[in-house]
Amino acid sequence: MKNFLSGILFCVLALSGFAQDSYVDSVRNEIASTDEDSVKVAIYKELFDYYIHYDNNEIADCYADTILLYSKKSNRKGLIAKAYFYKGIVKYIIGDYASSTKYYGYAEKEAKSIEDKRLLGLIYSGLGEIYRGFNNYEVAHYYFNEALKNMNDNQEAYAAVLVNIADLYYKEKNYDTTLILYDRALNITSTLNTQIAIYNNIAELQYVTGNIEEAKNNYSKMLSLLDENTDTYTFVSALNSISKIYIKEGEYDKAFESLKKVDSICNINTFNYIRLTLYENYHDLFIRLNDFEQANYYLEQYILLNDSIYSIEFKEQLDELENAHQREKSELELKIRDEEISHQKTLNAILLSIIAVVFIFITVIVFLLVKKSRLNKKLNKLNADLKQRDEEISSNLDYAREIQLGCMSNNLMDSNLKMFVLDRPKVVVGGDFYISQTKGDTTYVVVGDCTGHGISGGFLSVLGIKSVYAAIEKYDTLPEMASFINNEFCEIVSSAENLKGESLCLSMVRICGNELRFLGSKQKFWHVSDGEISEYKSSPAIMGSCSDTEFAEDIIRIKAGDVVFLSSDGYPDQFGAQGKLKYPRFRDLLVECSRMSPAEAKDFLSRELDLWRGDMEQTDDIMVVGIFI
Repeated sequence: MKNFLSGILFCVLALSGFAQDSYVDSVRNEIASTDEDSVKVAIYKELFDYYIHYDNNEIADCYADTILLYSKKSNRKGLIAKAYFYKGIVKYIIGDYASSTKYYGYAEKEAKSIEDKRLLGLIYSGLGEIYRGFNNYEVAHYYFNEALKNMNDNQEAYAAVLVNIADLYYKEKNYDTTLILYDRALNITSTLNTQIAIYNNIAELQYVTGNIEEAKNNYSKMLSLLDENTDTYTFVSALNSISKIYIKEGEYDKAFESLKKVDSICNINTFNYIRLTLYENYHDLFIRLNDFEQANYYLEQYILLNDSIYSIEFKEQLDELENAHQREKSELELKIRDEEISHQKTLNAILLSIIAVVFIFITVIVFLLVKKSRLNKKLNKLNADLKQRDEEISSNLDYAREIQLGCMSNNLMDSNLKMFVLDRPKVVVGGDFYISQTKGDTTYVVVGDCTGHGISGGFLSVLGIKSVYAAIEKYDTLPEMASFINNEFCEIVSSAENLKGESLCLSMVRICGNELRFLGSKQKFWHVSDGEISEYKSSPAIMGSCSDTEFAEDIIRIKAGDVVFLSSDGYPDQFGAQGKLKYPRFRDLLVECSRMSPAEAKDFLSRELDLWRGDMEQTDDIMVVGIFI
């Protein structure tokens, strides 16, 4: 009893500072006016629901603990099972899926002992949600089907589980079964929000499978059920989706009217993801209308917004532009080659005709001269178009490089360190990056190497840069920063199938006084002191390949005159007439650099690289950072 009273006292004290509005005050007065535990539990459940509704999950978790304490005091298995279920709900919302699974398991055991099928159905549905989130579809199917077995007396809950199972089949690309389950759920439910969600899902499925007319019909049904004033977000989402269909079908007036309405609603609501899709639709619409100035304007707006909410769709659009350019270039070259072949065939025919009739020869020569003039004019125009498109692509690449450099310099603060940075991407945009930032009396220097180079590497580097800045702002130690960056990158690359295999290698240095701490992921670090160079190898783990990886740091004593170097693998991997440069020669060059000023060292490394490569093409992005103590 003493432990129970202590637990209640703790929960009451923890919650007393949060009850600010009149509703909560009135409910707490009800608690104070009753001695019945069952009444108190019911009131605490009201408060739990209240704070869940308003996304104050920490307070909701405290009320779930309070309900659990009272239920255990009264030893009522039904209340205990529900209390564990409430704990599972709030842990799932917070994102603590391991704890959520644990509490659902406790709830299942208690619910089975009293044969509470309704609660069992809800528990199994919650477990199915967790395993679906982990993409473990087989286990998710099992739990959702178990939920159905226990929900025969609750039609709305039964329909909701059918929708969840349909979503699983959709992810598995079993579209026929998906449609069947959506139709079953639609025939069962009478809840407006469920009907809206089902029409939306069916419309998306029809769109994916190319049944555009059906997709349009289902979006229209969805819009007919929506009220702009009560569910604004879903309303504008549906307008965005149907606008995309109008654009694809060439119904540009309807598309424009829908987009204008979305734009006006977004002006009074902060719907960043909706606005992102709006800019994308405007861009596609103006591309179709050949209004490239407006299309470019909305592409720029898309890029600016996308930079703040971490989207990779901008990368896909740039890739699409580049691929479109390459396709157009190939088509132009093929067309020119076909015309040249046709021209040559004509010449051959004329030469044969010359032997027979001089008159025909003269006539044909005149004809060919006229045709050749026309072909030359056409060829000159095609070449001019091709040059213009090349300039546009180059301009876009230069702009992407400016964005990348802007990200690297963002929040950059002056430090007392003398440094040089040799940054030579393979193409205009690269996957290597560096960051130097001072925090109090501590300076952090980071060199990163993302998978690939060019546009793809550049976009991955922007994601890496933002993760590093967030880690430096949030943590002080290198292992904590590395773990945070690794988990961030894992989450990013696991969010889309086409990002599987993408990774990040890092070298991180923390300098405070005469102590230097180094941590790396698949990259090396060099320390030159008194003319002697020491090489430190880092963890073989690559960031983005496995979450929750632990990283260790090395601690090095440094003194004035020492030089430390960070580098990606680009410099030692360059090829020349004598083969690959390799790390031994690279270390010798670093020792030479340690005897120079930072500016001289940078010029020296650049000259040596050019001498080594000669006429051979650069094979990878190059990033070398030297820090002179």
